Amino acid sequence: MQPLTPKVKQKLLKRFNNFCDSEIRAITIVDPITINIEFSLQDENRAFDWINLKLEFSEVSNATLVDNAKLTMLDMSEGMSLLFEDTKVGFGLGEYDNISSLQSSQLFFIASSVKYKELEFAENIAN
Repeated sequence: MQPLTPKVKQKLLKRFNNFCDSEIRAITIVDPITINIEFSLQDENRAFDWINLKLEFSEVSNATLVDNAKLTMLDMSEGMSLLFEDTKVGFGLGEYDNISSLQSSQLFFIASSVKYKELEFAENIAN
C-alpha cells in the first residue's frame, strides 16, 4: 500500500476520471478503525483497460457504510470526493467541497490517513 497524499490524489483522480462510472466491489472492515474499499475502474494509463484499486482508510472516526450486497445499487455516475482538511481525509460518493458536507453522502468515511494499491482486475472479490 502506498500513502495517498493531496498531490498523489490529483493524479489518481485524473487517471481514473474521478472514479466516475466505476464499480465498488467490496467494503471490508479490517478492525474497528480501519476500512478497505475496493473499486473496479478504467485506467487512462492502460488505454482505459479495467483494473481494481483498493483504498485503505486508517483511524476512521466517522462513517456511513453500505452492505456489500447493496454495492451494485450505488450510483457512481458522479464519481467520488476525496478531501484533505487539516489532519483528516474524507471520502464520499458524489461531488463535495468539504468534509462537513461530504457527511450527507450515502457512503462516506472520515479518517486520519488513506493508502492505495493497484490490483489486477477481478470481477468478483472475496472478502
